[in-house]
Amino acid sequence: MKATHKGWMLFAPVYVDLSHSAPVICPRHASLGWLLSAAVWCQHSVIGYLSATRRGYVPAYAIKLTGRVQR
Repeated sequence: MKATHKGWMLFAPVYVDLSHSAPVICPRHASLGWLLSAAVWCQHSVIGYLSATRRGYVPAYAIKLTGRVQR
């Protein structure tokens, strides 16, 4: 993956590749993969709950971009 931006997915620091039709994310360090998995699980749980309880809810992941990757 060629990261174009850095940011956060909930509490997990990530690199983001925006050159595709949908963002591709990976942890900023290989040892933080478990943290990204936990963040994804939390978001899945919230999205599942809101989808089941709110009519017309449009699911979306919260990914905060904090800047471009300097190369």
